[in-house]
Amino acid sequence: MTADCAAKQRDGSYRAVADSYCDNHRSSGGHGGGGFVWIYGGSHASNGTVTGGTLTRPQNTNISSRSGRVIVGGFGGNAKGGGGS
Repeated sequence: MTADCAAKQRDGSYRAVADSYCDNHRSSGGHGGGGFVWIYGGSHASNGTVTGGTLTRPQNTNISSRSGRVIVGGFGGNAKGGGGS
């Protein structure tokens, strides 16, 4: 499964940002005040908008960021910035 680090925009949409934002600023205000989150399984449009997917990290699933970095490798490991337990 692929995940995108995204910033919530004022209009409620999510725009993809560099993975480091989710790693380093997981509870900070995003571009427009929504914070940075991982979106799992969403679609990444050419304009940078991320649609679909879920904010809840799936359990027992290999997840990598769109840039190719492994976020979590199955069996419910914690994902940085991703609402892990």
